[in-house]
Amino acid sequence: ADAWMARARVEVKLEQYNDALSDYRSMLERAVVMHGLNLEEMYYNMGTCLLKRGDHQGALDHWRMCLEQNPDSYDAHLALASLLDSEKHVSSAIHEYEAAIRCMRPDAPAKQQIARRLMYLEQQLKPKEAAIQIKPSPSMRKEFEDSVRQQRPVDNTPLPKDSGF
Repeated sequence: ADAWMARARVEVKLEQYNDALSDYRSMLERAVVMHGLNLEEMYYNMGTCLLKRGDHQGALDHWRMCLEQNPDSYDAHLALASLLDSEKHVSSAIHEYEAAIRCMRPDAPAKQQIARRLMYLEQQLKPKEAAIQIKPSPSMRKEFEDSVRQQRPVDNTPLPKDSGF
């Protein structure tokens, strides 16, 4: 089992996703007789392979299976959050980012980046404030109407002032 897992890990690193998926599926079929099979890692890596092949739903499903094996898997929460974020599922991405922060080490350097992204997404969920409408006072309306009346109807230039003669 260890050698087979190592081979599949190498295939993932070499970006041979189809071969890695084939190996992982073969291991799952023989899981009854294999001991020491790390299902958490296997499902996580299968999700990564599926994402790289363009199968987003398959990746989501496998990362969730990884979380069934270990609900505190930082990598699975972060991968889910990133994918959900890229697909504009903001509230679900927020939930997964929060779970990733909860599962990570307190001194992890990525914590600040995730927290900033989380704040940005939370701002997107807040309702937009309506623009403030300023209503002119009666005196301002009168001034505006007077200025409009003093414009020439053809080219909107001001009328000449009467010289008083």
